[in-house]
Amino acid sequence: MTEPQKELHTSPAQTLQFQAHTSPVQSLQLSRNGRYLLTCGLKEPMIKLWKVADGAEMSEFEVNSIHGTNDLCLDSRDERFVSSGANIQLWDILKTKPVQIWNTQKQLQNAEMCKVSQSKLVDGGLIFSAGYDGALKIFDIRQKLTGPIVEYQTSHEMLNCLELEGFKVCCGGNDGYLYSFDLRSDKLYSDMFDTKSQVMSIASDHAKTFLSMVGKTQICEYDLARGKLVSINQHCIDSVENYMVNICYRNDWLVSGSEQGKIYAFNGARREVFGLGKTGKGKVVKVASSKGLAGGNTVAGGCGDGVCHIVSIE
Repeated sequence: MTEPQKELHTSPAQTLQFQAHTSPVQSLQLSRNGRYLLTCGLKEPMIKLWKVADGAEMSEFEVNSIHGTNDLCLDSRDERFVSSGANIQLWDILKTKPVQIWNTQKQLQNAEMCKVSQSKLVDGGLIFSAGYDGALKIFDIRQKLTGPIVEYQTSHEMLNCLELEGFKVCCGGNDGYLYSFDLRSDKLYSDMFDTKSQVMSIASDHAKTFLSMVGKTQICEYDLARGKLVSINQHCIDSVENYMVNICYRNDWLVSGSEQGKIYAFNGARREVFGLGKTGKGKVVKVASSKGLAGGNTVAGGCGDGVCHIVSIE
């Protein structure tokens, strides 16, 4: 029998909140040591770095694009990060100008199709990106190239997300398919699984891969080896009228935003629900998780009103 889920609504004293942007929070990333938070707002020209302890702003990075930034990704050492939007930019966390820029634009009538939904910066100098044009692209920061070294066309519909786990790369998008690539093979993709719904977010860690999909109130685990979805009953939110917006998985904690302004955190049969109060207006559009300073986990949530919330889980 499954153990009852433990549910906790945090008090205001257990959360830190601050106005990060004037527009909805488009993306955020916690450093692995839990000390810093990197954020960007919808179509805002500035990426901002914040101190988790008190919400103080530390740095601003001006994006070289009128379209703003869709996604942020810190490297494993918290020294560099990648911003993705109309192009891909590599940054040094100590500098305010991009170190390198890759152009994703093509000679297309619809410039919107050239944008990047999400990118991942991995050790070894590679950047993986999923685009509005349905393409998975790989860039090498060690080479002075302005474009990708490899490009795979998955579909003609928008890719929303990607995740890496070992030699596997998974992409999901509006066509409802989950594409899996094996980096040891030169094939277009090693598997293509129909989820029956738009895939909005992928989270992976320790050989487990989780998906959030449009209209679903439950996070599903995807079994890469068997190519099938595994339903997890305790990984669900309260309302059938709303769904998971964005998920992340780190240190055995699976964290999700939601349309009703709450952050959900799952660890086995344990479930924590953080109601963000009156300041958590609208949906929690983005979440991030990191190891806490005093043990436990630090969770960050970005809302539609531009407010960021920092929550500690013991």
